[in-house]
Amino acid sequence: MACKGSYDYEEDEVEWDEATRLGRKAGSGGERSLCDVCEVPLGRVANLEGTRSALSASCSLICSRGGSCSRCRRRILPGELHFQCTDCDSQVCTECGPGVHIDREYDFLDSTSGEQRVKSMNKKVLHQRKPRLRGTQSSDTALANEVICNAIDICKELGGETQEVHDKGWKFEGLCEALFKTKSGLDLAAVLQSLARAAQNIVAQDNSLQEVAPPCKVFGDIHGQFRDMLLFFNTYGMPSEKGPSFVFNGDFVDRGAHQLEVIGLITALKVAFPTKVFLNRGNHEDEVMSRKYNFGSSCTTKFGQEVGEQVLMTYCAFFNQLPLASLVGNRILVVHGGIGDGEWTLDDLRAVKRPLTHSDLQAREFVWNMLWSDPIEEDALGETFGVHESPRSKTARKFGWNITQAFCQANSLDLVVRSHQSKSHGYGFDVMHDEALMRVFTARDYEGHNNDGAILHITEAVAEGEDEPDDLLVVRAQVIRSLSKA
Repeated sequence: MACKGSYDYEEDEVEWDEATRLGRKAGSGGERSLCDVCEVPLGRVANLEGTRSALSASCSLICSRGGSCSRCRRRILPGELHFQCTDCDSQVCTECGPGVHIDREYDFLDSTSGEQRVKSMNKKVLHQRKPRLRGTQSSDTALANEVICNAIDICKELGGETQEVHDKGWKFEGLCEALFKTKSGLDLAAVLQSLARAAQNIVAQDNSLQEVAPPCKVFGDIHGQFRDMLLFFNTYGMPSEKGPSFVFNGDFVDRGAHQLEVIGLITALKVAFPTKVFLNRGNHEDEVMSRKYNFGSSCTTKFGQEVGEQVLMTYCAFFNQLPLASLVGNRILVVHGGIGDGEWTLDDLRAVKRPLTHSDLQAREFVWNMLWSDPIEEDALGETFGVHESPRSKTARKFGWNITQAFCQANSLDLVVRSHQSKSHGYGFDVMHDEALMRVFTARDYEGHNNDGAILHITEAVAEGEDEPDDLLVVRAQVIRSLSKA
């Protein structure tokens, strides 16, 4: 059959066909193919666990964990094909990278009614792979759940007590046994080591900078004060599958009377709720500090020299894998110590590889300061502007309000939340540096400081009028009063 004329596709295209208008523009792949930081070409990466297949042969790098997209912040699951910079290790998902883009809208025709329109893909079409944590067995989860159930029972007993006491004066006979007694048949030391190893496998897959969606609660230093930890759970809520996320901002151990109970329950919570509980490293999550400030002696006193040393070293290996900070709602950085001189970026943090020993921490000055630095209060005597030496160590720094302001501006942050300091007769929290910095400290009456204990509750506000932003984050302190003030 002969054609009477040439076929004009553009004239035949129906008006409702949105595919070309909403698709990628021609030539836009150039910018997408370069790293935003280094401006070098991005390479394809598949996180294949050491298996070199036909797919991995075309990849620029083989690694064993996921991450998050530096452009859209979407979670990149372990094993998922994406793009990565070979210089700075920035990661970009397939949606934001130079590869193939699958449009989330499609053109629809109902031939019976003649209806023609653009529709959005639904969940039945978009099959999402759920993250599966390597190295975590069902027995680990069962063990963690038993410990959490034991903690809930202890919480109930605590709620029924009529007399309030300091954590160090709390007489709960057989507390450690009551918390870590399980059906597994393992002794207490074996239970603690199992929880530590399982939690280590999980945190090793978390990014050095963890992405946390609000609502969430942020705990400051606990320092082995188990009773205070349970009081906060009893009063303001405990981690669960359906509740808010929880960020524990370091210094779980050392100095307190119930360090094994605190670290054991925290690791159990991480194993049971790996995507709801986030752990930041503090300056006391370190073998050198643990031996100096008595977490090590707590282990050997409880289990004897040989077994106690094994428990200590198992937890030190866990400490070395801990992430360094959490980013809540893309706008609040939660870090144990502070920002040091502020001359670093969130991308620098994302590029930090773990595990990190004590020597590794000292070798990276900005990382060391994330654990050790302190802010200068605006009303302090002397210079409150700039960066100054700190009495804590040779490389630790104290930073003024202008450093916090500049750091937030450079990293698109609205607030830095830190812990690390207990203030004498304080309220457990402080608002500093023109509301760009908050301190939170959870252990009450710490080392005789007569301080309240606090946590922070971060939520998304709902706009009530046109003048209110619809993406506002609200930070609310939740406090338990010091016994010395009662």
